[in-house]
Amino acid sequence: MSDNRKKILIIEDDPDIAALEKDYLENDNFEVVIEGDGHKGMERALKEQFALILLDLMLPGKDGMTICREIREKVDIPILMVTARIEDIDKVRGLGLGADDYITKPFAPAELVARVKAHIARYTRFTETNEKLKTLSITDELTKLNNRRSFSEYMDLVWKQGHRLMLPINVLMIDVDYFKRYNDTLGHLEGDKALVSIARCLKNHVKRETDFAARFGGEEFVCLLPFIEKDEAFDFAKTLVTSVENMKIPHPMNEHSNYLTISAGMASIVPDNNNSQTQLLDEADKALYMAKETGRNKVVLK
Repeated sequence: MSDNRKKILIIEDDPDIAALEKDYLENDNFEVVIEGDGHKGMERALKEQFALILLDLMLPGKDGMTICREIREKVDIPILMVTARIEDIDKVRGLGLGADDYITKPFAPAELVARVKAHIARYTRFTETNEKLKTLSITDELTKLNNRRSFSEYMDLVWKQGHRLMLPINVLMIDVDYFKRYNDTLGHLEGDKALVSIARCLKNHVKRETDFAARFGGEEFVCLLPFIEKDEAFDFAKTLVTSVENMKIPHPMNEHSNYLTISAGMASIVPDNNNSQTQLLDEADKALYMAKETGRNKVVLK
């Protein structure tokens, strides 16, 4: 059995109908699982991953309507109701409780397969679109780093953990030196390329799963280094500053180097009831200002 076959769950108490549905779908390369009992079918639907559920309306024990509603409350999966009752009220109720479509018995093999394929394709497109939108909402479009929104969300999580475990959190605020001059001299396209290169350098240096790098806005980046001592975080920052200059991206208007460089400000804190995320970010920002005022292309620890 091929690993890429879509798996369908049939919940149907009539073994002859279930066998027909199974044959139709297996002939079109679907993997099919049959459950004749509503309770067992629902348990299986919640425990295993299926591409679609074919759900009979009239089942002993727990009817299809109840199963449909309870499955829909817990998992997002296409549900195709199967019924011999053609009264409109059943169709409306079925769709209202979360069913994606219905098909009436008897049905032609081609109709069943076509509807199953259509709903799986629609669901796949919907899921892919949602994933893309989710990625776009947390990712900076230019650099592909995390964006400011995702940084704030991660900071909330890390702050709570640091507070509970009494562990330090280090923040590194980063600014590209003389970036306006770089843009004005070489153009915005080159400026964008420079930001992408710096983001790539930053991403390459962030090794631990708990570390988090993001574009904060414009030519400013931020790096969260939780649960390590500030000396270790400071060493990371110094290495990053050196690595950016070592990329040797020419910067004709940089007063402190022939190449593109960054300045960084770092702050470290153990979260407690007397401090806050805002305070930590403000301290890192003040340190960044000091780095820029005292020569750039360096790190200042606040």
